[in-house]
Amino acid sequence: MDGFFGRGGFPFGNLGGMHGHGMDDRQKVQEWCEILDVNEGCTERELTQAWRRFVRKNHPDKGGDPDLFKNGQAAYEGLQERKKSTTVGRRGREPKPDAITHQLRIDLEDVCEGGSKTVEVTIKVAEERNVCPKCNGKGSETKIVRHGPVMMQTQSHCSRCQGQGISYVGERREANQVDVYIPPGTKQGDKLTASEEGHNLPGMARGDVIFVVNIKPHSIYKRIQADLAMTKELDLISALQGYDFTIPSIKRGEWLQVKSENNEIAQPGDVICVEGHGLPQKGSRGVRGNLYIRFNIILPAPNSLNSTQIESLQKVLSPSRIKYNMPGEEMNETREFTEGSKVRLTGLQNQPDLNGLGGRIVKENFRPETHAVLLENGKTVAVREEMLEFATKQKTKKKKKAQKPKKDEYCQIVTGVKVDDPDNIQYTENGHDDEEHEGHRHGGGVDCQQM
Repeated sequence: MDGFFGRGGFPFGNLGGMHGHGMDDRQKVQEWCEILDVNEGCTERELTQAWRRFVRKNHPDKGGDPDLFKNGQAAYEGLQERKKSTTVGRRGREPKPDAITHQLRIDLEDVCEGGSKTVEVTIKVAEERNVCPKCNGKGSETKIVRHGPVMMQTQSHCSRCQGQGISYVGERREANQVDVYIPPGTKQGDKLTASEEGHNLPGMARGDVIFVVNIKPHSIYKRIQADLAMTKELDLISALQGYDFTIPSIKRGEWLQVKSENNEIAQPGDVICVEGHGLPQKGSRGVRGNLYIRFNIILPAPNSLNSTQIESLQKVLSPSRIKYNMPGEEMNETREFTEGSKVRLTGLQNQPDLNGLGGRIVKENFRPETHAVLLENGKTVAVREEMLEFATKQKTKKKKKAQKPKKDEYCQIVTGVKVDDPDNIQYTENGHDDEEHEGHRHGGGVDCQQM
């Protein structure tokens, strides 16, 4: 979807917590525990297991009540946040294995719905922990050597354990099925921690697993923070007399029937906004972004009209003949930005003179939805994804069979409101990050200028 809205324009681009004090907090925690059928003093692992049971029993895809499931999500998030805040001190004192980092590849539908996924992770386990008595587990020993009047201190590998320090009896690798909770509105590059699901070694607290979110490209929609964007081709008749088409909703099993308003004539490049049919805002339950649909009007192909038809059209529409090439059927940009991708800057408001400048991505997603780009002028800059477009055209794909809703799938009839100024849409914020990203140097040693 290169340059979805054209030059310089719309770039397509509290966790449920406790409020108040005293009995209000106490009652809220008790309500959460009752919903998930868990004790208030449960461990993080027990909380995760309770959430897993709740999902299996109450997920809407399995016939559960959607409202009850939303309450369960809020309860799990609230108890999880509360438990994190009360265990920080204890964890700081206990030795713990390094966390396991695991890529979590999810669909855009998962971002919309949230919920849990079960992922297999390989962990280390052992029967017994042996600490070297000579170096006390450090793996090194210090010696003081006299050189004349000077005393020198040297450090070397422990001669007894050969620098190992700590060893384990019966150490092996095992597969562990981990349930990871995906909050609605999750963003590319977000890190989701599954506490006490990592390495299980004697003499240490149970390790964690950190899942790094990687969102797959969608076949129809382009995500811009909490909004969605797509291109829809209309034939000339639909543009003139009104359109009526169905598209899959971002919610699984649901559809949208998009209908034009009475006497509406769609113009080439028109953009309509279907409010409330984007993605949830992260951390703001119940608030959703919008769906933006850009129309590409397709005129008759060359030599498809005979002389009689042309005469009829001249009387109704125009005395001039219409002739141009039909663009590719696949209008939606579905490629992912990756290291090495050739890109151009677009939609920059603070430095508009840089719009159109080319470069290539040298580090992808070094922070959520932001890439490091080496420009043609030699500068490396940090650019949000909606301010980038591919410098090369997407290869035309084979035309797919049109999708239609099944008999048992819900299809909602919606009407979009025409967007008067597509170049200056105030799009919906993605939500609130836990951390403010400041400074210029980021992960991987890439020194970037923020755009």
